[in-house]
Amino acid sequence: MKKSLITILLMTGFFCYSQTIDHAQLEVLYDMEWVWDRLEPKRKNTDEMILLIGGKYTGYYSYMNYIRDSLRRVNPTDYAHGIMSSDGRAITPRAGESFEDLRARAGIPDGQMATAVPARVQLPSNPFNKAHFFINRGSAEVQYMNYVVFFSSHTEGYFTYTEILEKPIWKISVDTDQVAGYRCQKASSRYGGRDWTVWFTHEIPISEGPWKLRGLPGLILKAETADGEFALTANSVSRSSNRPITKDEKNVYQSMPKRTVYRLIKEGNTTMAAINRPLDFNLIEILE
Repeated sequence: MKKSLITILLMTGFFCYSQTIDHAQLEVLYDMEWVWDRLEPKRKNTDEMILLIGGKYTGYYSYMNYIRDSLRRVNPTDYAHGIMSSDGRAITPRAGESFEDLRARAGIPDGQMATAVPARVQLPSNPFNKAHFFINRGSAEVQYMNYVVFFSSHTEGYFTYTEILEKPIWKISVDTDQVAGYRCQKASSRYGGRDWTVWFTHEIPISEGPWKLRGLPGLILKAETADGEFALTANSVSRSSNRPITKDEKNVYQSMPKRTVYRLIKEGNTTMAAINRPLDFNLIEILE
């Protein structure tokens, strides 16, 4: 892989300073189950996802990773990785400090690799679910941000792409069900290379849902693919949330075409997970 194709961060898991772009007016937590290796379809991974819907933006993250990043913003000295200074001291980041400023404070010359120092408090995260999605609710512009470790070169790539979101073309059914205490109606669509069945509620007339699923006359509380590889089910809904919708600063991310980003994320995760066996890392979107 050519290093010119990716933004290289010279230490694993470094704290990225993020900005608050909105505050949630509605919060939904989803239980997610997915086949992360298509060569082993019966082996599934699980995570809890958080959907934050604000007045201007919608954010969608792994809940575990969202909490980890929130703690790092509040107290980077304890929760974020530091670097080793030129004279052998552990230098921890300060709130709002850029990587360049941290390197300067540690006395690391330009072009020299910085050695990572583990955080004082280790936080759990899901290594195979690091993607963040942000949707501008006015323009329907979506930004995808993700990073992956390339073990062959001991580097990280930080990638992003932006696109105008195409809404799924939904076929609404008369079937109903209860999800998270809400009466829901069934709908289906071919979207992102997969056949989706979702359940949305008219009780919350907001045209949003997990991932990029949206465009129905109510909030989507359950979604699953026909192949059984992805399933999301809401476990709680809060109409009084004020959580910040945060996005990493752009300076560590490199903007690329969508196909290139997906190829690199798939390649990096396959390399990370495959230990002495083949692996086909599974992305939620299939580019047709």
